[in-house]
Amino acid sequence: MKYIGNFFNWIKPEWLNEVITHPGFEMPKHSLRNEARFNPILKSYIKDVDRVLSQQEYDQLITELDAMDSNDNVVRHARIHSNYLDPKRKLDEEYGMYHDAGYDVWADHFRLMEKFDVSFDILEDPPPFLDWKDKHITWWFSKMDPGHIMPMHIDKADPNIKIHKYWMPWTNYEKGHIFMVEDRVITDYRAGDVFMFENPGAWHGAVNIGHSPRAILQITDYKISRNLDIV
Repeated sequence: MKYIGNFFNWIKPEWLNEVITHPGFEMPKHSLRNEARFNPILKSYIKDVDRVLSQQEYDQLITELDAMDSNDNVVRHARIHSNYLDPKRKLDEEYGMYHDAGYDVWADHFRLMEKFDVSFDILEDPPPFLDWKDKHITWWFSKMDPGHIMPMHIDKADPNIKIHKYWMPWTNYEKGHIFMVEDRVITDYRAGDVFMFENPGAWHGAVNIGHSPRAILQITDYKISRNLDIV
């Protein structure tokens, strides 16, 4: 992890207050429905993320999608990601790894907030450390209450895209706020500090055995190939 600097003054007080007070979405249970919950068509089928659709309900969804206008972007997105609701869908490699290790993949391990979940967009006033021109930017917040965990994992990346990943805590470090990258534990940081992953594909994970919540902004920028279309 490469330390970039402290940019706490960039964080608007109203942003920070919303992140601290927003409950976020329970992970990984929401991750198993991740794309689906952002789509109004698919979301109508997810009244309870703990409940798996019946085969009849899933077949009805597919029938409805087949009858919809394929030129509509919402419909196209729903068709692409409808398999997230397929009752026969198997766990992907990452969640299969968690399951095999003994983790409950339907538990509340940590909380997630993406741009769909908050009232502001950080790119309306881009962070000063971010070279965002001609790039595809994704960002999200992870929140961990005391007792929460984020198992060690590797973020998947397309080798055809140059990636920079940034890690920016919005809360001060306290004893028990553990963030581990490969064999290194990041400690003694301040809210607003920015670190860049020197290896975007590094193993990393976190756990909160402290006494207060921790909130982290994570940003990934992609230098897109001319031949690659990211929606």
